[in-house]
Amino acid sequence: MTTAKSTAPKKRASKKESGPKSNKKGAVHKQVKEDRRAKAHPDSKPNPLTPMFQTIGVVWIGIAVLLMLWNHSNGTLMPDWWTNMYNPGSVTTSQMEAGDGENYPVVGDTVSIEYTASVKATGRAFDTTQGRGPMQFEIGQDPPKVLMGLDMGVRNMTLGETAEMEISSQYAFGSRAIGEGENVVPPNSDVTFVVKLVAINELLAPEVEEEEEVFEDNWDDLSEEEQASATVLGWTTETWGQHTAKTQTAWDQLSEEDVEAAEALGYDQETWEDPEEFIDPNAEAEEGDEGEEGGE
Repeated sequence: MTTAKSTAPKKRASKKESGPKSNKKGAVHKQVKEDRRAKAHPDSKPNPLTPMFQTIGVVWIGIAVLLMLWNHSNGTLMPDWWTNMYNPGSVTTSQMEAGDGENYPVVGDTVSIEYTASVKATGRAFDTTQGRGPMQFEIGQDPPKVLMGLDMGVRNMTLGETAEMEISSQYAFGSRAIGEGENVVPPNSDVTFVVKLVAINELLAPEVEEEEEVFEDNWDDLSEEEQASATVLGWTTETWGQHTAKTQTAWDQLSEEDVEAAEALGYDQETWEDPEEFIDPNAEAEEGDEGEEGGE
């Protein structure tokens, strides 16, 4: 007797039940690459400090960007020390009046100077010693009391000299704005100083001898108004500068017209009554006669 077997279809497992299939080919390929890398660099290992260095680098970049933004708000892109590294600046000195040619200030000397400072681009003066007396400072003082360019320029001057200094912004005020109102110095401005070196320590510059006032040799050098005033006082083209009856009259005894004429020519009571102010033709004639007699 033949018994029939039940041939019911087998139930297939679902994907969830069977679980995810692993990519054996990909895993093998990755393992092969790691084996090759290990053979090529057997001693290479990941540096645990790499993340720290990367963080420090990012922080420094951030700080640099912030500094550039801050400098840009003040009229420049890079800080002064960076700019000075590639463009150190200059100081140009031009002599206007000669000094004694011998005494130069050196580091440690105390100098006295008179100066007038102006912005080179505009020519506008922003500082001067006029009315307040000379300024004193020590050459090479650290920290410096004056602008570095001024300290450097004075070292090239001799006692009594007057010079013009053109100082670039790097040796002046840099990227800073100095002063207020009309006396402001814009950022990155070159400046000009006209300086006179009046003393080095206790050594003073010699006083300038005042030139003696002399009459114009040519009557035509006078203006029409001056010629008219001179005529009132008795002068002519031939007698200009010589004694006249009016010049030998005391100031208090001159008429109002004569006083006005004398003042128009620059006289006052002191100069009018100065015995050496006017030429005495008689005295010159006598000197000429004596010279002729001596020649004989």
